[in-house]
Amino acid sequence: MGQQLLKKHGRSAEALQSLVLIENDKAYTHSTGALKVARLLDGGWSLLYGFVVIPAFIRNVVYRFIGKNRYKWFGKKDHCMIPTPALKARFLDQ
Repeated sequence: MGQQLLKKHGRSAEALQSLVLIENDKAYTHSTGALKVARLLDGGWSLLYGFVVIPAFIRNVVYRFIGKNRYKWFGKKDHCMIPTPALKARFLDQ
């Protein structure tokens, strides 16, 4: 299903270097997708959506900078988390 959604919105999974949020039949990537996801999160994360007023070409520079440095700043796990059944239910079937 995920592959079909990407294809429908003119995206290739092989070339994908960002997250993709599909909302109201429109695909959002890079900083716009991340900010729209943040808006849906609990707590203070939703306040990040205010950065949407900054032009996307500027936001995307920051988005890529964070992406390139995230493992250096936050570390990298040796093992992937095994999702709980409740979390797994939120995944799209391949």
